[in-house]
Amino acid sequence: MDKLIKVNTPVGAGWYRYNHDAYGERLDGRVIRPDWRGRLWTLLTGERGEFELTRGDQTAARNLLGVMSRFANDGLMLSEQIWDGQGAVPGLPVRARDRLRHLPGPWPSSFASP
Repeated sequence: MDKLIKVNTPVGAGWYRYNHDAYGERLDGRVIRPDWRGRLWTLLTGERGEFELTRGDQTAARNLLGVMSRFANDGLMLSEQIWDGQGAVPGLPVRARDRLRHLPGPWPSSFASP
């Protein structure tokens, strides 16, 4: 599955919701419906970290927590989507979704784990 939906950015690994995701922006960043393209979803990096914790791989989970912190702003808020390398610098918030910042659930459990 990772072959279809995982992208390694200079900031770290990110994931699409699914292949051919169309919830996002045009390739040049403009928001126009006919040819939208989904980008990488920051919360999916957190979900992968949760998965690694349940598998018992704390090193992988901590690495993904580090990636999430690099995706976040100074207040640890995450953009809904980040660039995948097509249209802008990979790992940075997309223009249209940058206003949709949130603090996802994976942060607290990731920090609480030994």
